[in-house]
Amino acid sequence: MALSLQHTTPIQISKVTQSVFNLNKSINKFDNHLQRKVLLLGGSGSVGRQAFELCIEHQDKFKIKTIISGKNTLETIKQGIVSKPQYIVMSDKESADIVIKALREHRIETKVLYGVNSQKEVISYGYNIAITAIPGIQGVDLTFEAIKYSDLVAFANKETIIYAGELMIEYAKLYNTIIIPIDSEHNAIFQILDGIEEKKFRKIILTASGGPLLNKTFKEMKDASVSDILNHPTWKMGKKITVDSATLFNKALEVIEASYLFGTSLDEIDVIIHPQSIVHGMIQMNDGSLLMHASAPDMKLPISYALSWPYQNNFHKAMDLTAIGNLTFIKPDYDKFPMFKLAIDSAKDSIISRIIMNYANEVAVNMFLEKKIKFFQIYQVVEFAVSSSIQKSFNNKDLFKELYNICYAVDSIIRGKFEV
Repeated sequence: MALSLQHTTPIQISKVTQSVFNLNKSINKFDNHLQRKVLLLGGSGSVGRQAFELCIEHQDKFKIKTIISGKNTLETIKQGIVSKPQYIVMSDKESADIVIKALREHRIETKVLYGVNSQKEVISYGYNIAITAIPGIQGVDLTFEAIKYSDLVAFANKETIIYAGELMIEYAKLYNTIIIPIDSEHNAIFQILDGIEEKKFRKIILTASGGPLLNKTFKEMKDASVSDILNHPTWKMGKKITVDSATLFNKALEVIEASYLFGTSLDEIDVIIHPQSIVHGMIQMNDGSLLMHASAPDMKLPISYALSWPYQNNFHKAMDLTAIGNLTFIKPDYDKFPMFKLAIDSAKDSIISRIIMNYANEVAVNMFLEKKIKFFQIYQVVEFAVSSSIQKSFNNKDLFKELYNICYAVDSIIRGKFEV
């Protein structure tokens, strides 16, 4: 299967000439007094549910027109009853039939569809805002469709940038679409940089909580169970991103993502451990001073920022620093978390290495969650895939059109070696 994307020749990660942040500055599509039509891609997931709640809490400002979900019929039915959208699209016919039956019992006439073709069709109807929160490779193609037909795309699917960041910038330019990240760190940097000239800062600093293994020994990390890993100390997130937080792989992806969003090289982005998850991002100015963005560890804050952009909202209570107490900052131990360096090195190596690295991690995390491999084997799986001969098979080919073929090859070699 190939991505249905038209594009020009991709550019190397180290030579991104225009950042998403700068593209946004040239676009102004919104009147703050008009109700915004919203598309939820991944409505039943963690980010989708929180975006849904914000839209319902502020129905004078936002109208949910379409919800695209997977197989979570219970959550989708609840959302359908509350919001009465024009369209709901499920992943399969069985799930769609269950949702149709439930909504009709409540005399709700929402049109319920299923499958990829229906997903793309309803996306093409056009929206003011698209929230793209379908994780992994599954969300990439639909995110590009949303860029084509939405005024603003607020994305939690960082894989879109990891797999095809060069192409994402081209699409945003071509379709005059605003791109806003809704993870806390990049959203924080967006807000700090607003009004700051590029040449006045020298470095971006992203914070990491350290995850559930920050204070664990190597032996405790090696023996960590699925339930241990999913017990994140500060954030409530989906399973995949919680595992990535535990390996620090998620932070490596955020560094790569930041290079596209803000037009910096990978070497101009640092990471620091901050267990309280209050300071989400910093900018080091040319004079050595730091500008920081602090807020409670609540995903609704960056989501509401994207929903309201470019205007400020007053949806949340002010934070009381005196109630928080001490804030600590720790240098990361990359020997303890080798996935970080593996990911960054792969991104510096080549586009295809970056693609292989990311999809190998998707496969490995799923295998860990299914209890087919141990936690420490996640690194072994990804390192094996990155050092394999797959890269040679796709040299000098159109990597974006070959994306799914590359991922299929990665999946095959991993399961052939590690799956019992």
